[in-house]
Amino acid sequence: VNQQHNRWVRLGSAGENFIVNQQTYCGPWEKFNFIHHAGGLIDGVYRLRQTEYSQLFANLNEGDVATSELEQDLWRVARDDDAYTIQSVRSGNFLGANENLEVYATDSTSDAERWTIDQNDDGNWCVRNVERGYWLRVRKAGSDNYVLELNGGNACGGWAWWDFDMVHSVPDLFEGDYIIQNNQFKRYLANTDGGVVQGAEYPEVWRVLREGENTYSLFDLNSHNYLRGIGNNQVDAVGHNEIWEKWIITKESDGAYCIKNVQYGQWARLGNEGENWVVNQQTFCGPWEKWNFISHHGLVDGVYRLRQTEYSKLFANINQDEIETVDNEQDLWRVIRSADFYTIQSVRSGLFLGAAADNTVYTSSEAGDAEAWDITENKDGNYCVRNVFRNYWLRVRKDGDDFITEMNGGKSCGGWAWWAFEKETHIPAVFEGEYFIKSNQWGKYLANLEGDAMKGVDSPRVWKVTKESDGVYSLQDVESQNYLRCGNQNDVNAVEQNAGWEKWYITKEGHGVYC
Repeated sequence: VNQQHNRWVRLGSAGENFIVNQQTYCGPWEKFNFIHHAGGLIDGVYRLRQTEYSQLFANLNEGDVATSELEQDLWRVARDDDAYTIQSVRSGNFLGANENLEVYATDSTSDAERWTIDQNDDGNWCVRNVERGYWLRVRKAGSDNYVLELNGGNACGGWAWWDFDMVHSVPDLFEGDYIIQNNQFKRYLANTDGGVVQGAEYPEVWRVLREGENTYSLFDLNSHNYLRGIGNNQVDAVGHNEIWEKWIITKESDGAYCIKNVQYGQWARLGNEGENWVVNQQTFCGPWEKWNFISHHGLVDGVYRLRQTEYSKLFANINQDEIETVDNEQDLWRVIRSADFYTIQSVRSGLFLGAAADNTVYTSSEAGDAEAWDITENKDGNYCVRNVFRNYWLRVRKDGDDFITEMNGGKSCGGWAWWAFEKETHIPAVFEGEYFIKSNQWGKYLANLEGDAMKGVDSPRVWKVTKESDGVYSLQDVESQNYLRCGNQNDVNAVEQNAGWEKWYITKEGHGVYC
């Protein structure tokens, strides 16, 4: 009872909220229990931060627990007799440690998932696994790689000191990397071209950064732009992060999310205009304004340029089932996740990459076990590509002046087997390389036989097609070394230089037919 006003403290419910106020009497709502606290950590939801490197950790993918600077998880700590359980809010799994001193998350609780938590003289906390008897710590491995593990010793040192910061509200969405999919149309939020934001066939990865309570910015990891709301109900993407780039994201009862711009108070929406899928803003959140946030692990589905990093070599499926190692972009590869593995399909031929028993690579019209691949990112940001059936790594080997794409064994992939997956949003009408160019109407081949004159002839002539920009090419006669040129009097000829008049748009009109 308050001495000044002679009123009693009362707790009452107002919808989902519980309100503390005063009442003129002491009834059931005005009665409280005083529970003696004997020390130690009290039950609650916490942000667990390792103090030495300021690292958090999260259970994002099944049993894996990874360190992060982002708040991708919170942990529910509950006393269990003389120890504690530490449960991921995000997954519901319990933190544990195996005999190899590796940390994991699981849906069961045994002594391997029980922990003692004691405060030291500096106010930090030491966390020891009951079953293993070792301390939970973060170890720095390399310039920007941190490992969550157990470590022995009679006392926990700085790497094993933790800050338990109690959190009283769980966010609707955690920070982290997500694929954002429209719930109605199943197309993906993507910033594929400059500032244009659209609904795409293939996903982009967005980093969700918390700016306040249920307020976030959305950063496209491919374009390095932020999602922005602008006037006239439009949405685009820009390189800075201010008020127009802030969004209130709330979870609906069906598990989907509504994305509301802080500046304009309107919701991000996906709709179709003919063949285009346009992202703009709407005054309410209905089916077209709901989005799924899918946690991202590994490589996202899409079309990629696969470049071996040691020699900067690409590879292409130009001729039937053969794989050629090349310097220029003669093919792209459609990478699609299926269950736990990927298929790698040539855009040029439509065939799937596979590995044979003699360690050669090939392409096939069918995707079986020998055409299944495991793609994992290493600490340097490159990718290792392992054939699931052969259990060998895809690599490029130098043999004299030649480069050979092949398979290689070993427990881990080395520099020859490191790959960069460069995402490509524009599939060219024609790939770079050497071609015969034949008139579809007359059956004659394009040729520069003498001087700058162009003719249609009966015998094939080889032309080198070089991509100059998206959809723009130069065409060089390999024998004469001249470039196809458009004159200013409706004439076409061939010249030595490659300037503006020697650039051509090439568009595909049908199967193998171009303008």
